[in-house]
Amino acid sequence: MTSELRTNKVVPGSGTTVTLGASGDTITVPSGATLSGAGAITVPSGGSFTIDSGATITNNGTNGGGFGKVLQVVSATKTDTQSFAPSTSFSDVSGLSVSITPTSTSSKILIFYSINAGIGTGDSGHLHSRIMRDATPVGIGDAASNRTQGSGMAINTSQGGQTLTSSTMHLDSPATTSAITYKIQCKANNIGATGYINRSNRDADNVGYDGRATSNITVMEIAG
Repeated sequence: MTSELRTNKVVPGSGTTVTLGASGDTITVPSGATLSGAGAITVPSGGSFTIDSGATITNNGTNGGGFGKVLQVVSATKTDTQSFAPSTSFSDVSGLSVSITPTSTSSKILIFYSINAGIGTGDSGHLHSRIMRDATPVGIGDAASNRTQGSGMAINTSQGGQTLTSSTMHLDSPATTSAITYKIQCKANNIGATGYINRSNRDADNVGYDGRATSNITVMEIAG
């Protein structure tokens, strides 16, 4: 038999907990209703809490808004090769660019990239990389005289057939709901040798020697 209870307030008979239903029960908030909670709402193991279309949950607390959740993920993978002649300037790594539109100004964007690089041998074999948010470098090292400010670098000191992996993670706070482009840029140091992406410097055409690799960038919106 179904019955209806009408009341303006439910208070525990003892303690501070009120339990609605038992394990396996379903508590439903109908369409058009509003559920407001300044405290905690706990669903016991085996139960379910259903919010119908049109219902509203209002969070009056300080930490119950789903903070830290991954809201969206965008990724790009580069499978071809690219070379970087010695230069004083960074330039784009083709194919390592993604666009993401945050859902809230409080969201954080977690950026991870990994590049496989081949560089000429000797102390001059440096390939620097950095993260760009639109036209702004982010997640780079501090300024130190004439040293290059980057997010990562690969240095080859001995082997022409060597391929090195450079990877970095950065948590960005763009504070916008407009579309953002994150991309990776590289440069080979201007007194050194050419740098390569996804291949070695030697690039020997032999199954027993140098191969090809991939590089990638992944960005995730994190609820703030």
